[in-house]
Amino acid sequence: MPAHGRRRAATGLRVFAASRPAPLTEVRLYVPLPGAGHATTAAVLAEMLFAGRSRLRDRLDAIGGHLFAVAGADSLVVSGNALAAHTRELFTLLAGALREKVRSRPELHLARARIADGFRLARSRPELVVHQALSTIRYAGHPYGQPPPEPTVVDAVTEHDVIELWESLRPADATLCVVASAPVEQTLDLAAETFAEWRGSARPAPEEVPVPPPRPGPVTLVHRDSADRVLLRWGLDVVGPAHPELPAVELTHTALGGSYSCRLVETLRQRHGWAYTPSTSLLHQRRASLLVVSADVPTEAAEAVLDLVRDELRGLAENPVRGEELERARGKTLGAHALSLRSAAHVADVMLTLAEHDLELDAVERRVRKLHAVRESDMESVARRLFTPERATEVVLGDAVLLYAKLSAFYPVVHRSME
Repeated sequence: MPAHGRRRAATGLRVFAASRPAPLTEVRLYVPLPGAGHATTAAVLAEMLFAGRSRLRDRLDAIGGHLFAVAGADSLVVSGNALAAHTRELFTLLAGALREKVRSRPELHLARARIADGFRLARSRPELVVHQALSTIRYAGHPYGQPPPEPTVVDAVTEHDVIELWESLRPADATLCVVASAPVEQTLDLAAETFAEWRGSARPAPEEVPVPPPRPGPVTLVHRDSADRVLLRWGLDVVGPAHPELPAVELTHTALGGSYSCRLVETLRQRHGWAYTPSTSLLHQRRASLLVVSADVPTEAAEAVLDLVRDELRGLAENPVRGEELERARGKTLGAHALSLRSAAHVADVMLTLAEHDLELDAVERRVRKLHAVRESDMESVARRLFTPERATEVVLGDAVLLYAKLSAFYPVVHRSME
């Protein structure tokens, strides 16, 4: 585990630093958006933050560096790196981009066009459509559940909107994560010094938008013309990175669908041949954590797979993960944690996820110790409370003409358009 530390700068900026010998210094900056309703403007700002600045681009090229920004539902994240000998210059360039007003009409038009094209492309990819449908249903009324905007909404974003959002970003809400070869204290001192002039606005802290409680309901059927496969997704609310039960949740995830020897692969692929890569994934956001079960199957198998996955979820409580299966899941999960720290870039990503929950890198060490200590009774307890199919948000993406009558004969089904 790299040496690490944290500090809150005079401007309020939280800085997390780790020391690890590496040719590159990695940076990640997390800035929450000022409340709900800014995701589209934030996407445009992310495109413009480092675009159209030839001097910035030339200076980054000179230090072997790059910076880019990505907008999420409730945050803006900047990522990048540069040669380790040029850490100060990397910090200076990032701080300067945050301080200098974004103002470029040609870049605004290009940014809006790129974003609109990206959203159109996303709507052509069924795996993204079904994921968005799951998020929209589970997080209805919350920024996490907002669907991609229509191109007309993107085109309506003005230069004034972008500047106003840029001005609202402030260091008092932000978190900077750095992995460098220098000693931790030296990196913390350098960050505090170079980011001291970024002050942002004096606005209040962003309002917290509460995540709505889960309201499992009928199966949601999303129509897709001429679909030759059906994409099924189940979303289950689980605990986050700071919760003491997360190790048991991680082991359950691995045993259910997080490895090639998991229960879903054995049932859906090896026994029935219906799905090549059924899987589960853990998605941690700042205010919510979701376990997603995924299975892509032939249209004629959709009804049976719905039943089988529900049975597998019930089976986690009725036939808990224990003995050799538990040890196999433990080994794979511990290996995944080791791989998550295999490079400076991976360490920076882990630091950012932890920092969003006010945790440091030593949380990984604590989680590893807890993974070793998880007992069979812990697995059963978590399964009974968190993994029951009655808690799941269920979404089916496919040809509704072929699926609706078949599914509605056995389950409550509602049809939903994602157009």
